[in-house]
Amino acid sequence: MKKFTGMTLLFSALLITLASSAWAVPYSGASVSVSSAQYTMSASNIFTTAVDGSVNGATASTAGANTVYVAFLDSTGNTISSFTGAKLNVDSVDFSGGLSNGVGGGFTITNSGGDVLLSGVFGDGSTLSSATNGADFESSMIVDFTNSTLTGVDFYAPGLFSATLGDVGTLSLNQPFTTRGSATAQILSSPAPVPEPGTLLLLGSGLLAVWVWKSSKLKNQKHSESK
Repeated sequence: MKKFTGMTLLFSALLITLASSAWAVPYSGASVSVSSAQYTMSASNIFTTAVDGSVNGATASTAGANTVYVAFLDSTGNTISSFTGAKLNVDSVDFSGGLSNGVGGGFTITNSGGDVLLSGVFGDGSTLSSATNGADFESSMIVDFTNSTLTGVDFYAPGLFSATLGDVGTLSLNQPFTTRGSATAQILSSPAPVPEPGTLLLLGSGLLAVWVWKSSKLKNQKHSESK
C-alpha cells in the first residue's frame, strides 16, 4: 500500500509540473514602451516606420527610422532603463494579401549612438484594424528576439508588437496613409523559458527509478533482518 501511495504521489507531482509548463501565460515577460513614433502605409500596401521631420505626416512618405523615447520594463512593470533620442525602425510588412494577413517584417530599436538595443522578427499574419482612437497595427507574433546587455532586461519569444496609429482615415487596401508623430508602440515578451516537457519527463523517470531502487533496497533489507 505504501509503495502504491508513493508512486501515485510522484506521478501526481510530475503531472502538475508538466501542466504548469504547458499553461504558462504568454507575454508576461519584459516589455518596451515606445512613444513619438510615426508609421506609413504605401499605395502598394507596405507598412513601415516613416522618415523623421514631419509633425502631421504630410512629408513622411518613405521608410525610415523614427526618433523615439523608449523605456524597457521588467516582468513586474518596473522601468529598468530608458533612452531618449532612440530610433525605431519597422521593416516592411506586406499587406497585399489583406489587412489581416500582413507578411514579413520586424523591428529594430537603436540608441542615439546607433547601438542596437533590441530587435525582433515578425511571423506572418500581422493585422491592421480600426480602433476606438483611430487604428492599430499588431504583429501576429514576434518569433525571434535579439537582445542587448545595454537594456538590463532579456526578451524571449514568442512576443508581440502592437502600435496605436491614431486617426489615419478609412483603412482599405491601396489606400496610403501616414500617422502623426505621436503614434506609439508596445513590445511584449514571454517569461524566461522553463525546461521542456521531455526534459521534465526524463527527470521524472529518473526520480521514479531512484524511488523504486530505494524501495527495493529497503524491502530486501527488512527481508534479511527477518531471517
